[in-house]
Amino acid sequence: MEVIYLFSSPQGDIVLDAETLKCPFRLTPLESHPFLLLKDFFDAIKNNILRDQGRTLAQFLQGLWQQEVSIEHLDRILIRYEKYGTLYHMASLEIWAAQKRIKLAVAVAFSAEAQSGLDFEFEILKQLNDYYQLPYLPQVVFKNPVSVEKNGMTEILLMMFSQWFEGFHEWHFANPEAGEQTIVIWDQEKGHRSVSGPECREIIRQAAYILTLYYDLQEGYQIHPWHHGAGDFVVKSDGKSVEVRLITARGYEKLFQKQGEAQPDALTSLLYFLLNLTLKMRLDKAEGLGEPVWADRSIVAPVLDGFFRALKIKELQEDHPAGKTTEVAAFMKSLDQKKIETWYYLQLERYRLSEKEDYPVIRKNIEAHSADVFRALQNFQAAFLSEMKAPQ
Repeated sequence: MEVIYLFSSPQGDIVLDAETLKCPFRLTPLESHPFLLLKDFFDAIKNNILRDQGRTLAQFLQGLWQQEVSIEHLDRILIRYEKYGTLYHMASLEIWAAQKRIKLAVAVAFSAEAQSGLDFEFEILKQLNDYYQLPYLPQVVFKNPVSVEKNGMTEILLMMFSQWFEGFHEWHFANPEAGEQTIVIWDQEKGHRSVSGPECREIIRQAAYILTLYYDLQEGYQIHPWHHGAGDFVVKSDGKSVEVRLITARGYEKLFQKQGEAQPDALTSLLYFLLNLTLKMRLDKAEGLGEPVWADRSIVAPVLDGFFRALKIKELQEDHPAGKTTEVAAFMKSLDQKKIETWYYLQLERYRLSEKEDYPVIRKNIEAHSADVFRALQNFQAAFLSEMKAPQ
């Protein structure tokens, strides 16, 4: 069996030689691990996937492919370091066995905070996938800790293995000051490329659609937190069609119910969800890690489109405690600009605490954003909703 260690790059995979693997492993771009080398990190992933003489992996592949698979069937494994994230290090794992191939995502957590978050994320993903039966979140495979001992010191790495969305890529907003809003797709296979116009708007429409599909109309639970700066949404685009996926769900909670207060009615909760969605959908970070980026007003209308389309799907599935979609649209369109603006001002303290890095941008743009939402609601045409049918 061949095992190869790689770095991912826009120019293609970089094979790591013995000298490179002797370099210290970096916990962050500026901080090296006290004693782990690159080789230790890659070996830990390999040892985890091949634990118990490979029986865990063989059983997983056997269930997935519905055929007998043993450790002897393993031909080749590629372990690729993909990127550094705020909480986790992301890698991918390609396995060739029994004349088939599979690719998995590997999230690796070092700190106690990151490991606690990964434990919670694993359970949230499992619960949402089991309940909603939708294809937009990754299926989780398994989660295991690995102990790495070296020179009398020990490090525990927690790893979550999950579905890799093949052909999908991270993306980020380009600064819109130069003109039309664009999105840069970080295509690691064909190179980074920019999209704008209908393709850009379709990415946003689908992102809003996905988040609304997972919104609990009865209780007000929603996927949170999420952020474009973290690369949470990925896209597959060939210039003709666009598909979007959400690669994680770090939490599922009620955002707008204060402790000790009654849950707002379903329609009010839905309004709060939409207003927050239009604002959050405009926030990103330069290159995924830099200064906050605020997308232009062209983003708002696609958010409404995705929101109402998902709401209509829920209605067709007999899930409409807030009222039928056309009634919800009429209510939203009846809001005046001042009421929308007042809601955002009332949420400023929450944004200050929960979106600390983005807060100055939110505060600066809150009045203009309120006007953008008001105009987009007034221009929204709900007639197409009556022609939608439930998915098969």
